[in-house]
Amino acid sequence: MQFRASASSLNATKDYTPHPLLLTLWQFVYQRTGLNNALDQLAATLLRTPEPEVNWRTDRYGEPYLEIYDPATKKFHYFTSDQDALIWLERRFQPFL
Repeated sequence: MQFRASASSLNATKDYTPHPLLLTLWQFVYQRTGLNNALDQLAATLLRTPEPEVNWRTDRYGEPYLEIYDPATKKFHYFTSDQDALIWLERRFQPFL
């Protein structure tokens, strides 16, 4: 048995319109169950670039240092000068330059 498909038998240009009952059901599920909130949160989580948290701290000897938490790697980085911290931040956000 041989199967042949031609361009005329595969109507690729026809627009698909879902049944109105299917649309109503989807709207009910999407709006009433909180799926919209879950999908919005998932999209926000996947699409956002985590910003590092930068804080000045003081060690037990009274010396200031910068503590940077990188949420992308979930690691802390410590710097004794703001120049070193800026270099690290520039490299983190521009790794291919």
